[in-house]
Amino acid sequence: MSSPFNSITEMANGWKHLPLPLLCEAVRADQDERFARGERPRAEDYFRTLPKLAGSQEDALVIIYGEIMNRAELGDTYLLEEYCERFPHWRKELQDILMLHDGLTGCRFNSTQVTTEKEVREPPVVPGYAPLEFMNQGGMGIVYRSRPLRGGPDVAIKFAHQTATATELLRLLHEAETLQRLSHPNIVPFIESGAINQRFYIISLWADGGTLADRLSQNHPTWHWGTKVMMEILKGVQAAHKQHIVHRDLKPANILLTENDRPMITDFGIARSLLAGGMHTRSGEVLGTFQYMPPEQIRGEHSRIGYSTDIYSLGVILFELITNRNVFQSNARNLLIEQILTTVPGNPAQINPDIPKQLDTVCQKCLQKEPENRYHSVEEMHNELSHALSSLQ
Repeated sequence: MSSPFNSITEMANGWKHLPLPLLCEAVRADQDERFARGERPRAEDYFRTLPKLAGSQEDALVIIYGEIMNRAELGDTYLLEEYCERFPHWRKELQDILMLHDGLTGCRFNSTQVTTEKEVREPPVVPGYAPLEFMNQGGMGIVYRSRPLRGGPDVAIKFAHQTATATELLRLLHEAETLQRLSHPNIVPFIESGAINQRFYIISLWADGGTLADRLSQNHPTWHWGTKVMMEILKGVQAAHKQHIVHRDLKPANILLTENDRPMITDFGIARSLLAGGMHTRSGEVLGTFQYMPPEQIRGEHSRIGYSTDIYSLGVILFELITNRNVFQSNARNLLIEQILTTVPGNPAQINPDIPKQLDTVCQKCLQKEPENRYHSVEEMHNELSHALSSLQ
């Protein structure tokens, strides 16, 4: 998004009504343009004119990091002490950001994700691991498969793109920090993280069964299988919630399956700690996942994001698992958003008469438009689903 405004105040007046994700993207574009013109805007200049930006830790840190990157590209020197003095309430977060930036000095930053053939064909050599085998790529980076030379199960190594943006790098760092705090059979195990040739990477356990999205696209599992898998997914989400972490991007593509069909939740890049804040989904990245997002998340109502946000997403996944279709079917973005915000979801039993009414009830409870009308906890949802299954035996 390009800035057509001469002053930051003029920009703020023109864009102050944008939702936070779009506003953050707009400010970052404006920031880059002003530095390119020889100006030296400070993050505080934007925070003074856009108070709601300063009120969101995750957005504010993106803007601060944007300033750091632009200064570095111009050859300016900067010190941790300077930024800690300017933003003392974010000292710990700034330490992490500058540590990441210093480890990636020399990396190119821009707003376009471009994966070259050479980047895929000639991956970095990771000490202690066999040569990497390219598997797939996405917005967050490139995933390779490897194995430890000392022996052990195969691993997945996710590298940031060579053209990673500030937000993408912060999300990878945030994901590594979050995974280190979590240990559960239904959450992908974190092994290590680091940087090689100015590229950040995360190593986690490889899952031989692919993703749940792969499974759903390849065949049509029974509602009984889908419910059993959901019971395991709930255990992983419950473990994250006990650490006050809300995933915020639960979907079949972010659930891995072992060869024995044990689900493991992955991709905590935009997870949010209800105690300390976290990273958010940028506007351009909502398109691929927002069919699993509740109304409050689509509207950008960050103060209403909580455990019930994940519960809604779990309801959408459960609906898909037992019916083999999405809750809302529109391929048009605007129509899909309108359906999520206003349309009452259909009953799974209307799609598949073999689905027990008990499962229908659980889905409907999860998919309530208002957070307070959903299950109050994942544990409550797990108990209801367990009771439904036991009553059917």
